[in-house]
Amino acid sequence: MSKLHPAAVDAYAQDFARLVCDSFFDQKTVASGREILNFTPVGQVNSFVVSALFEKWKTDAQGFKSPYFDFEQLEVKNALQVFMNTVSQHIAVKRRDLEPLLSDATRQTLHLTFDPRHFFDDFFRNQPNFTLSKEAANALLKYTRINKYVPNGILSRMEAKEFVYANQAVTWLNEILDQKAPENTDVVVSKFSEIVALNPASLTRRVAAVVPVLVEEPEPVVSFFDLPHDSPNGFMAEEAPAPQMAPPDRQIIGEVPAITAPESLNDVLRNSHKVAEVETVNRQPLENIVRGIPMYQKIMFIHQLFSGNTAAYEAAITELDRVESYGQARDLIQYKYASQYLWDMTGDTVSELMELVKRRFA
Repeated sequence: MSKLHPAAVDAYAQDFARLVCDSFFDQKTVASGREILNFTPVGQVNSFVVSALFEKWKTDAQGFKSPYFDFEQLEVKNALQVFMNTVSQHIAVKRRDLEPLLSDATRQTLHLTFDPRHFFDDFFRNQPNFTLSKEAANALLKYTRINKYVPNGILSRMEAKEFVYANQAVTWLNEILDQKAPENTDVVVSKFSEIVALNPASLTRRVAAVVPVLVEEPEPVVSFFDLPHDSPNGFMAEEAPAPQMAPPDRQIIGEVPAITAPESLNDVLRNSHKVAEVETVNRQPLENIVRGIPMYQKIMFIHQLFSGNTAAYEAAITELDRVESYGQARDLIQYKYASQYLWDMTGDTVSELMELVKRRFA
């Protein structure tokens, strides 16, 4: 968890981005690529903005591709590359598009400066497929100016590997930071303070939230069938007729505690058989994990194991279904998903998932 408070960091980043844009766009309507390289006094912020533009540039290049044409032909690839390179030389970003990029770049720079462990840890864990590719590591090195020794150390440890799992990168990160202290922050603080005074201690404090005024609203009109049925007469107490006036055929049930007959031996045996049947079903092998998870359990897994991300849950279960053995599935859970989502491997929810996996490969 970051030692910086998210709300405090966001508040400073938004103020910084707003004031920088106020100054620049007072005279201009768009910012060019060369202007963005020197947009703020903080070089790292400018670098992160350029990095964000580069990612959008790559995404747009992919958007040109179509299943109806062969984009792997050398002539087509070269033409597309020339076109995209030409476009990249004519960057023109309006304020409404640049300010959010600038705010996000400022937020990233604050984390990189004052909490590099959290910054790099978060970067590694959010890589696609929970893997850090050499391409991504090189891009990180290219656009990092502060604490640059970290991506350098990661790349040297990767050696000839084209990728590593994110948890391996996190392990290397901790080794690197334990061996060398983060860089001095005084220069960065002074550069930020040219625009908005920065006190690093303020970034760790909770920003006071605006407390909304609660206005009582009238009771909504509800359907009769939505009324609570847990009062003695089965309806809301204020709706109940007076007991003294009730005729014999409308006597209110529940004023006298009902006497429940004890279970017979047959009932006890019958219920024990039902429990045994349920337990037997829960131990039967599964042909498919996806189909073997009941809805209540699916909802629990999504919210407790995948932070409410349904797509991440479905991708993980599908991947578990495709492996060839319980050992592979167990390793996938321990070394990929548990590390990515910080699971407690001794918790009940993870135990339920492991039980389903065991049944899948029984």
